[in-house]
Amino acid sequence: MNKPDLLRDYKLYLICATALFLLALWSALFFPQRNTMLRLRQELAVNRQSMREMDALTAYYGGDPGAALRALTAEVAGINERLPEDETAAVSGISLAARKIGLEVVSVSPAEKEVYLDTSGKKAGFYGREVYTVAVSFKANGTFYEFYRFLEYLYNNAPALVNVRDFKFSKDNGRPGMLAAEMNIRIFLLL
Repeated sequence: MNKPDLLRDYKLYLICATALFLLALWSALFFPQRNTMLRLRQELAVNRQSMREMDALTAYYGGDPGAALRALTAEVAGINERLPEDETAAVSGISLAARKIGLEVVSVSPAEKEVYLDTSGKKAGFYGREVYTVAVSFKANGTFYEFYRFLEYLYNNAPALVNVRDFKFSKDNGRPGMLAAEMNIRIFLLL
């Protein structure tokens, strides 16, 4: 090998080494930052959505942020009132209401309370407190209208936030115009 070939190979080697070094440096700096940029973009999208929702809420209340905040605070207080801490009071309140409406309560069987999980499988909470549910098997006899009034009461005025999971109506053969019903009710508690 003569001297010009050696120098040319050395220059080529130096150019390749520099290019590889710059590529490695760029990769080392870019890829960790790429994950951070993706996370920040997601946070930005969530924040923009929250801002759009707040703008819509403020616009609904005539552009007054104070009125929107008061309405939101009242809504939170209403939810807090509908999530009782005492499961016994919630179950007995539902049973007492059924009797006042005129239903003949056959049985009320609450199960053990369970932690309520949200759609992502995490424990649901509300202002630092956990949400629990109690499944209640409820059996009663009454007229169609009485059951209608009872379901309306559960929806609008129950002392707890409830969800009627399923119900079955059947004819009470012994008494004309009467129905026998079995309901599975889920009561939400805040502990």
